[in-house]
Amino acid sequence: NSKYSGGDYKLILDYGQERLLDVRVLNDNENLLYSAIHVWVKPGYEPPTDFGEEFSAAYYVVAEGHDALVVPDEYVENVNEHLADFDTAVKLEDIVASEPTDIAEYTERGIIRFNCKNHADISFDYALCEPDGKYYLNVMQGSDWTDTFFEIKAEYVDLLTSAISSAK
Repeated sequence: NSKYSGGDYKLILDYGQERLLDVRVLNDNENLLYSAIHVWVKPGYEPPTDFGEEFSAAYYVVAEGHDALVVPDEYVENVNEHLADFDTAVKLEDIVASEPTDIAEYTERGIIRFNCKNHADISFDYALCEPDGKYYLNVMQGSDWTDTFFEIKAEYVDLLTSAISSAK
């Protein structure tokens, strides 16, 4: 739902290299501007954080070429299946355990995307991970995006994993 901001901005890289960036506006409030490699936040605007934000809906996404740190040009979403609309207040802390768990090996089963209720056009994507039959969301944290795994609570497992078989 983004729109073109009306101009390209010049980025000057090391050694005098120049690149034009197509800058887009995320929503009508113009709280966020973004390009392929940068995001600018309007002074005074506080973007939502993982915990504490109400979600309006959940989707199951299978992506090719997905990397949470870099979204390459060839990124494609194969399945974007609607899982639920939340009529009551549902936050990440309602869905996952309160403390993270260390996981050494796991299979990534896709991405769960939660749309934010109070921030138009903003969503959170979490890798759905399965080690030994249990399911976790990878809530990358910190400035270095450290993998942090939170077990999905029993009452949300069926909902969040229901689309896995349709993606195979």
